Amino acid sequence: MSGAIIIPAYNEFFRMSLLLPVYRRLTRQYKIILVDDGSDDETYRIGEILGWHIVRLPKNMGKGFAVREGRFESSKFKANT
Repeated sequence: MSGAIIIPAYNEFFRMSLLLPVYRRLTRQYKIILVDDGSDDETYRIGEILGWHIVRLPKNMGKGFAVREGRFESSKFKANT
């Protein structure tokens, strides 16, 4: 694996489910970190289905905060983001 992709998401279950084939290809090449930014839907389940690393925030903190959390998590894997 050459790097990580951080996906900040808030209430994106439906849209993300439409892109499952694309995400499956990415999963083979990269470490994927899904940051569920306090979603009311089941957004994090997409990550569970694909075996991604999931960070769940207790409430919506905004995209910038979610990206920072994802970068912090990626540093644990020594991945390039």
